[in-house]
Amino acid sequence: MADDNPAIARHVIVVGAGAMGRDIAAMFLGGGSTVEVILRDASKVEACREGIAVSVAETRRPFEPSQLTIRSGMHKPDWRNADLVVEAVPEDLATKRAIFSEIAERVASDVIVASNASAIPISAIAEGLSLGRNAIGMHFFLPAHLVPLVEVICGQDTDPAVAYRAVSMLRAAGSRPVLVRRDTPGFLANRIQHAMMREVFAVIDEGLASPEDVDAAVRYSFGMRFLAAGPLMQKELSGLDTQMAAARSIYPVLATNAEPGPSLAEKVKRGHTGLKALQGFWQWTPEEAERVREEFRTALMESLNLLNRIDQAASHFDALSAAPTDDVKSSH
Repeated sequence: MADDNPAIARHVIVVGAGAMGRDIAAMFLGGGSTVEVILRDASKVEACREGIAVSVAETRRPFEPSQLTIRSGMHKPDWRNADLVVEAVPEDLATKRAIFSEIAERVASDVIVASNASAIPISAIAEGLSLGRNAIGMHFFLPAHLVPLVEVICGQDTDPAVAYRAVSMLRAAGSRPVLVRRDTPGFLANRIQHAMMREVFAVIDEGLASPEDVDAAVRYSFGMRFLAAGPLMQKELSGLDTQMAAARSIYPVLATNAEPGPSLAEKVKRGHTGLKALQGFWQWTPEEAERVREEFRTALMESLNLLNRIDQAASHFDALSAAPTDDVKSSH
């Protein structure tokens, strides 16, 4: 999926101004697009503008306030000049289909229309609508302006050329898009992540280790290595034969349950849902919860800076490797 000349989405419309919609807008603004954000409540326009400005500032990318327009109502945006429309409303099929139906009546025939659904298939959202070939999943990860990955998901009617154009737009905006060729539950990243999380809750249920030690085991071993290399490259480095031998020993004891385990189910049943409830596996005061959120965002920004430096070094090395040597030059 090399793309030496990524195409900037000149005009992006984001439908929805929650945390995800604001950060998606910030990401495209930082990439040089003009952005219109549509929200329902006109009284929240200025709060939305301030939130987006804070998110763009966290990316440390230039931003002109004139690039951003915030509107209340689907009838107001400049639909005909849009290159890309991103729906970022709550995760409900009926709501998303209603929004997509309205968008289909307004956009030009070549506009890419994306849903930021995290679990609902794009095929279900766009079913029966005229924009099926131009409809894609565009799954961002919170916070969308700091986590570079965006999954571009092809629905059953998606034109592959549209998906590749969306990948190019995202790359031009500074994101790291990956193409998911089938509309499957969990897409790509969440499918992998939930496989790990099933095992995390399984070892808690077994009493194998404390929550603190489970987190430490991930963060200070393979979690740290993931900044340097993905899982397949790590095994390329350590040896696929080693992976094969370890897998034969470990796979038989891994969790295979098709339903969430008892520790997770019990926490949710009791309303102990984490920081937002001030209790999950740990108890929090409001001040502690805010401190943890801020530390998390700071660590993400530092991680992003490190990833960018690693990528820049790798690109420089690739360029040097591709350059002809004096011996090669002299042979012509």
